[in-house]
Amino acid sequence: MEKHCVSLELAKQLKETGWKKETEFEWGQHRNGKWAIEPHSFISALKDSDDISPITYPAPFATEILEELPREYESWITIIRTKPDNGYKLLHRDIEAKIGLNFDGDNLPNALAKMLLYLQKE
Repeated sequence: MEKHCVSLELAKQLKETGWKKETEFEWGQHRNGKWAIEPHSFISALKDSDDISPITYPAPFATEILEELPREYESWITIIRTKPDNGYKLLHRDIEAKIGLNFDGDNLPNALAKMLLYLQKE
């Protein structure tokens, strides 16, 4: 599932910057202390027990992140799959400001999350 959702580190940053949208999956800490990506419904069912920590973080898919990108200005996003590590590079071009930015990630959701976090600071 880690290939399809953001890393725990980026999930924490998304929550800190105000991510409020419910996601299909979340990072949850189990009783043994290990973090895992679990379905939202599974985590919700366990929150009242001692089996999982009440502190969770969103683990959005790439599509869930794309829906949250700001739409105030015209821009282009080019997605490149890199070799040999099969990571991703996003090339973001802001047409109005005439600037280009690059965001790397070992999976597409991580690269998109980095771009969203940057754009939220702007």
